[in-house]
Amino acid sequence: IGKGFIKNQNVKGDGIIPEDIAFMDQPARQIKIDSCSKTGMPVRHAHVLPTPWNLWDGYAPSIELSKDTFVWYGSEGVIGQWCDYVR
Repeated sequence: IGKGFIKNQNVKGDGIIPEDIAFMDQPARQIKIDSCSKTGMPVRHAHVLPTPWNLWDGYAPSIELSKDTFVWYGSEGVIGQWCDYVR
């Protein structure tokens, strides 16, 4: 954990956005996906962490995260859980 980073086990979310601010108020539909239907692994916001370089160059490489501990919203066993809500 880097200097200045506070780890709080009570904060729930997808790894980037805390759950208590992630959802819009009603009448917006709130879709929460906890685990992958294929692997059972937890679902996180993305499979990469953006870097400051992405602000200047959208094609700059991001930091790839381990595929052994979670899947992301674009993973095969996750897309089917939310794609029907997109119109």
